[in-house]
Amino acid sequence: MAIMNEGEEVIVPAPYWVSYPHQVRLAGGKPVILEAREEDGFRLRPEALKAAITPRTKAVIINSPSNPTGAAYSGEELEALCAVAVEAGLVIVADEIYEKLVYDNFKFVSVASLDVPGIKEHTILINGVSKSHAMTGWRLGYAAGPKDVIAAMNKVQSHSTSNASSISQMAAIEALRGPQDEVARMVVEFEKRRNFLVGAMMRLPGVKLVKPQGAFYVFPNCSAYYGKAAGGGRGATGGAGGGAGGAGSGSGGACGGGAGAGTTITHSATLAEYLMDAAHVAVVPGGAFGNDRCIRLSYATSMEKLEAAVERITEALAKLR
Repeated sequence: MAIMNEGEEVIVPAPYWVSYPHQVRLAGGKPVILEAREEDGFRLRPEALKAAITPRTKAVIINSPSNPTGAAYSGEELEALCAVAVEAGLVIVADEIYEKLVYDNFKFVSVASLDVPGIKEHTILINGVSKSHAMTGWRLGYAAGPKDVIAAMNKVQSHSTSNASSISQMAAIEALRGPQDEVARMVVEFEKRRNFLVGAMMRLPGVKLVKPQGAFYVFPNCSAYYGKAAGGGRGATGGAGGGAGGAGSGSGGACGGGAGAGTTITHSATLAEYLMDAAHVAVVPGGAFGNDRCIRLSYATSMEKLEAAVERITEALAKLR
């Protein structure tokens, strides 16, 4: 709302966080969905960005590491991409909420730190404490950018939410300035869960997966199961209770015999429904993120629940013929 004029375009790389296109529309803009290809690791190529820019383009959104794919850009990749945006005079909205959650010694690089002339004047950083410090319930994020843009944002916010509560602000200051040992321990645990879930999903027949470098999601391509139907027989059984992260078990009880029987998988939403009915596992359809070939699983839950979820998914997919 602070940067958009009616009808201006914002380039939104897909897969994207579900809110991005709607936020653009709410601000009077037009989202231009630009596919980041699976074969490119779900990272947008500079030439693709350049080709999508028109005289109406105002901004581009870069989410690294990404929700839903976990893809992250290296410093060199970001420099090449952002140089195109700066040259075109675009605003770069850099969503870096998952910056602390990276794996395999990957080095996170902030867009505003790039060696691209004018980068700070063109960048608005979006961040918060929800993911890095497990403070989702505190509902606190923050932005950093050019003073005139931040001042305009303050005007908009003062007439909508007034301000974040002082309690949340003080808690976030303590989280950011205090010891970071717990964050480091959390990253180590997330990496173990990611490795388990990536390995398990890649062993499933027909499933393709780009290994995520950050965040806490996997985004497997399950389109090989589209067009198949579930037969009758015993439903998936057992497992732990419900998982908050979206990959855990749904109810903890045994599925009834034949759950999901007769279902034909046509796209990511019907696959998600089938896994809920037949396996009691909650996943998110990839269509919500702009890629209907995939589903999103979260590993922000216990290893016990992930193991149960994988067992149930494996058994449910084996029933599709």
